[in-house]
Amino acid sequence: MHHDPDQAVSEVIGTVLMVAMVVMVAGIIAAMLFGMPFIPQKPTLASFSVEIIQVTNSTEPGAQAVPAISFHQVSGAEPAFFGANGTNILLSDPSGITYTVIPAITGTKIKVGEQFFVFRKQGSPGNFQVTNNQSSICGNGQFTPHGTWHFTITDEKESNIVILQQDLTL
Repeated sequence: MHHDPDQAVSEVIGTVLMVAMVVMVAGIIAAMLFGMPFIPQKPTLASFSVEIIQVTNSTEPGAQAVPAISFHQVSGAEPAFFGANGTNILLSDPSGITYTVIPAITGTKIKVGEQFFVFRKQGSPGNFQVTNNQSSICGNGQFTPHGTWHFTITDEKESNIVILQQDLTL
């Protein structure tokens, strides 16, 4: 009886290929279960207009006006709303301390043309809030220390990128 010497080689190759296929299928299933994206997310492309405005403290009629940051989206995609897993606003004061602005509003998307206001609530030096209603700004205080502040809008939901970064003198 004559044996083919290549018969064992093809069985080994077949076994290796089967193990490799099982590992690949297990990797694909694990990626789907753990939420790893197969296709990279498109970055959020949006353009914003930012300016400093003076607002009066509605809790103290006749009080001196204090600055607030006014911004609105000019064009581009509508980013997710402010807060966890959405669009975040960061303020860095002249000494380098960074604050996360707290949303005082709720919603799902930032609409083109919708105006927002960032202000400092009196009482706590790090209590900055964002609202879309200028008349709801009350109890606001000065941005201290005075100097150049860094205003940053980031998209934390889709691509974790900086959408806008601008220096403001407050």
